[in-house]
Amino acid sequence: MATYTRIESADMDGILSQYDLGTLFSVEALKGGQANSSFKVKTSRGAFVLSICDEKTMAKVFSLTRVLDLLEEHDFLTTRVVKTLNGLSVIDLYGKPVFIKTYIQGQVPKKTDAGMIFQVGQQLSRLHRIKAPFEMPNQFAYGLQRFAEVIDSKTDSAYRKWLAAKRDYLRSVITDDLPRSMIHGDLFYDNTLFEGNRLVAILDFEEVCVYYRAFDIGMCFIGFCAQDNKVSLEKFKAIVAGYQSETLLTTEEKQQLQALAVLGATATSFWRFRQYNIIYPGSPLAQTYLQMNQLADQMEAYSKKTFEAAVF
Repeated sequence: MATYTRIESADMDGILSQYDLGTLFSVEALKGGQANSSFKVKTSRGAFVLSICDEKTMAKVFSLTRVLDLLEEHDFLTTRVVKTLNGLSVIDLYGKPVFIKTYIQGQVPKKTDAGMIFQVGQQLSRLHRIKAPFEMPNQFAYGLQRFAEVIDSKTDSAYRKWLAAKRDYLRSVITDDLPRSMIHGDLFYDNTLFEGNRLVAILDFEEVCVYYRAFDIGMCFIGFCAQDNKVSLEKFKAIVAGYQSETLLTTEEKQQLQALAVLGATATSFWRFRQYNIIYPGSPLAQTYLQMNQLADQMEAYSKKTFEAAVF
């Protein structure tokens, strides 16, 4: 989790005074993530994660905490939101939303094997069976509908041409009648925690929405199954096997899963290019979109027969 917002000790004291967390022992900035400033806070009552949302509105963060509360009701493997003394899920710090979650002991995996990925597929299936009693966005936040923001811009022409070609391909093969559910949308390996080989948490539901459930599998593949910038269909098979151990995919989902994985890589490429070349030009991460270009091209290049034989 990145640290974009610096926090003074007086601010931290002011925030924690609104919670029943006991005596503060330590505060540690956490690394990783793309849109939050997060801190591990240790108190006499335990360990917590305090997140300052640098790019989201109060309403969006409140919606996120509602989702986390819903997941807690279903005993899903994720963090729990800590409420203030007044029962609030989100508070304000200089116009930025702040919320606190329980800290879960575990490690982001440096390497994953088929058994670990199988568990992730199982949890995705369990997530997709949870029905939200409230409205959620009905499209993925940086999906096909957003690509024009870069395609129609005056930035790198080669990238715009590549993105436009991918958009045309995806529009030609993905149909709108696929089963939808609540999805995570951004399930990369660094949004999971393991203890040894056991999955203990899926994190960061900032992109949660109601969208194609098979897209979540495709995005998860992109996030877990690329080794040295090469896709591993063997690991893709493990995700699908874990998922289908609880929920069977439809024929249409199987037929379009390859394209949905291409969409996952392309959408991530789009987000990285826009984020680090347009919104924050000059970023040291400006070239990270290229990894996703490679993965999208590799996925699209597989013949349908080769892909289905390897994955199913």
